Amino acid sequence: MSYKSGDNSEAPGKPYFTDAKRVNKEGDSNLMEFPWAVFPVLKLPAGSGILHRVAGDWYNNIATSSSLELGHTAYYFHPYEVVDLNEITGVKLPMKAKIFLRRIGDEYFRSLKIFLSKYKSVLINGESLLQLSKHN
Repeated sequence: MSYKSGDNSEAPGKPYFTDAKRVNKEGDSNLMEFPWAVFPVLKLPAGSGILHRVAGDWYNNIATSSSLELGHTAYYFHPYEVVDLNEITGVKLPMKAKIFLRRIGDEYFRSLKIFLSKYKSVLINGESLLQLSKHN
C-alpha cells in the first residue's frame, strides 16, 4: 500500500478500514485506522504522550473530550516517557530535543495517571476496540 500525504482533516473520526491508496479515506483494505484525538476547529493532532507532554494537560483534555463526543479516539504513549532519563543530564541537547523531552518521567507519569483516571469510564484497549468496530 502506498500512502499519499496531504490533508487528513476529512479522515473519519471513528475506527475504519482504509482505502488501499489513501489511508485517510474509508475503503475495503485490510488496514484498520484508529484515529487520534484532534484539537477542535484547528484539527491539530493530540492523543499521544508526546503531544500531551509538550502541549500540556489542558490541550490534551480539550482534544480528548472533543474527539470522544464524535466517537472513539486513540491515545498512546511510549514506555520511555514515564521513566526519568537521568543518564542524559550534563549532555548538551539541541532545542528540538529539549522540546521533545519536555516533562518526561515523573511529571508526565503524574499527568498520565490523572488523565487515565478522568477517562477511565471510556477507555478500552486496542483489541477490544477492534472487536467493537467489527460489530458496527
